[in-house]
Amino acid sequence: PSEANGSQLGYSLEKKFSAVLPQIGVRFYLDREQQVFANIGKNFRAPPNFVFAPGTNVAVSSAGVPLVTGNVQAETSVNTDVGYRYQGKTITFSATAFNTDFKDRQATAFDMNENKSFYTNAGRVRNRGLELEVGTAPINGFTAYASLTAQKSRVLQDTPVTLTKTLPTYGKQFPLTPQMLAGLSVQYSNGPFYARIKAKKTGRQYATIMNDEEVPSYTTADFAAGYTFADMNFIKSPKLKFNVS
Repeated sequence: PSEANGSQLGYSLEKKFSAVLPQIGVRFYLDREQQVFANIGKNFRAPPNFVFAPGTNVAVSSAGVPLVTGNVQAETSVNTDVGYRYQGKTITFSATAFNTDFKDRQATAFDMNENKSFYTNAGRVRNRGLELEVGTAPINGFTAYASLTAQKSRVLQDTPVTLTKTLPTYGKQFPLTPQMLAGLSVQYSNGPFYARIKAKKTGRQYATIMNDEEVPSYTTADFAAGYTFADMNFIKSPKLKFNVS
């Protein structure tokens, strides 16, 4: 506690959270290569321990007694996905539609009137999207994989700041949730030699729950190559690698 706001008062605080998390999934095989599937399950996330540090959601009396001033609740969500999967000899493909309904979604918000950030529950949030994946078996030494995800995350209520004040977040996009993700990987392997290139594009996203600060889209790429040599006396299977990110 001495690391926050110059406080030298130590204290002990215990919080307990629990939840029942059922899950169920079904698959139906159209034939040996094709199947459709559906899954639904509940997830749970307790507040992180820094929420109960002094100066955030906890005030400490001169006697070292902690008083919880904020009331960050555990986050729960119900995840549903349905899709189609093809697993052939040379190619695999899947398409998945997903929906996640959050309750008491945890988030960091900024109060312009108080000029401070605080950890809170953003309330109900809904994520919806579609994910596509395709991959190949080795073809003349080459394999490839590609994926594409398009999603939309929407805050379904205003975010409470105090008992009487809220931030107008209804309809906003939840922060740090890219609208698009795309990935591509191609690898070549021939005996002791291999080479692989990967690229990933992350779409634009907001950095704040008020959507007043944006992170533009960006792309990362990696190249790797290697060669495995024969045994050299007491050195077994030495390998030379080259990587660029």
